[in-house]
Amino acid sequence: MKDFFVIISPRGVKILSILLTIHYFYSRIIKMKGIEYIKNNKNQKVAVQIDLQRYGKLWEDFYDVLIAESRKNEEKIPLDKVISDLQKKDKLDESL
Repeated sequence: MKDFFVIISPRGVKILSILLTIHYFYSRIIKMKGIEYIKNNKNQKVAVQIDLQRYGKLWEDFYDVLIAESRKNEEKIPLDKVISDLQKKDKLDESL
């Protein structure tokens, strides 16, 4: 088998790491304490209850990915324009 490598961005690394973590936990979900599925009257999983004392950091990372995903189609604003606009409104030091 040949060796190969893939170049991904730092954001891609974070997302991949989170997905691998979720996969790891999902594959062991039955054994995990602090994770409980909420089921409807047809016994279908419709929600999950997560012990944030135990898995709070993982939830924060997962939530960050959800927010980023929900905003992926929003208009992008160049950083230079954001800085310029903030400086014009005296919300940011002119030295930047």
